[in-house]
Amino acid sequence: MKPRRSLGLLIVLVASSVAIRSSIISAGTPENEKPPRCTGIHEITIQSQVLDETRVLQVRLPQGYDSGDRRYPVLVVLDSEWHFNLAAADVELLSECSYVQPHLIPQMIIVGITNVDRNRDFTPTHDLEQGRMKFPTSGGAAQFRRFLVDEVLPMVDRTFRTHPYRVLAGWSLGGLFTVDTLLRESKAFDAYLAISPSLWWDDAMTLELLAQRDAGAFPVHPKNLVVTLGSEEKNTMVANSTNEFISHLESHPIRNVAVELVPVEGLGHNFSPKMAFFLGLATLFSDWNPPASLTDQGLAAIDAYFAALTERYHFPIPVPEGLYGSAGWKLFEANQRDEACTVFQTWVERHPESPMALASLGAYYRESGDTRQAAVLLKRALTAEEQSAQPRTSFIFDLRREIEALSPEE
Repeated sequence: MKPRRSLGLLIVLVASSVAIRSSIISAGTPENEKPPRCTGIHEITIQSQVLDETRVLQVRLPQGYDSGDRRYPVLVVLDSEWHFNLAAADVELLSECSYVQPHLIPQMIIVGITNVDRNRDFTPTHDLEQGRMKFPTSGGAAQFRRFLVDEVLPMVDRTFRTHPYRVLAGWSLGGLFTVDTLLRESKAFDAYLAISPSLWWDDAMTLELLAQRDAGAFPVHPKNLVVTLGSEEKNTMVANSTNEFISHLESHPIRNVAVELVPVEGLGHNFSPKMAFFLGLATLFSDWNPPASLTDQGLAAIDAYFAALTERYHFPIPVPEGLYGSAGWKLFEANQRDEACTVFQTWVERHPESPMALASLGAYYRESGDTRQAAVLLKRALTAEEQSAQPRTSFIFDLRREIEALSPEE
């Protein structure tokens, strides 16, 4: 084997491979549908037959929506006029921000539901005692749920490129509605984020509902529920009822429902949403990024991990390109050269136009002494990078330098 020359490109490849995160595979666009261009937040007016009133939705499409045909899961945010921007900022940071790698959650289409009468829409029952005080219209959650399930979600699916994975997020009475929806119609959403939920409502009727439900009525497919509480809510009605609810679920687990309580330190009921969306979404998608040890287990284990994710989230989740690089170079450094070659070749087979895949396989051949094959692959990588939508100047410089070093005149 030839002695190694400069490892500059190899170092770049290893560093870059850790930072690359593949996006969701496209499944095509709905026929005859033309969603609005992704230029900020869109407002959509819908005339609800269920509620017999006009409702306004806010929609944020992911970065890159216009330039491809990918499909995306959907996050529905209640109390949109208060919390839509909070949720959108956290989704952007967790799934799109260029300097944050790897991304902790998938990109999502965010649908915010602005209010007309939240006391009516989010409460499952009409509490007579509370009704006499400040909730005279309470008890309309069933109708509001029909509005979401029968009108909003189908409209979103028709208009935008969605994947059938949905998250419902609500705060306070909206958190009550979120939990109530899980218990009454769990199939409507796949994951639930209840922020400081008002489970005290109507003498903690949610606990009674939970105790009355027949086991066979609970989800057939796995569901996730994340509940957040601000640390400054201690000993309040919200905290006491929520802790009692969580304790009941811990002692009487619901089949196919995973529940996690996430504390929001230093904040009370009104301000906890500021951090709760960030912490809650990261927790809901806690397995989105695999453990670091996965790259030590080989390509078969990596494929199996992402096959399991695909099954769980109901949409194709490919192996991130960075994992091929991390696994391949670990095998290479461990002197398992044949296994490393298989990883790099598989990467190129699955991503034949990827500059990083081509360059990594080229670097492998260079380090293994096959300079001719290395030069061929590095030239292909250079062409692919130069023709990409956003060419990386530093990467192009490194590729050219390595190609020159492999020339016969060296």
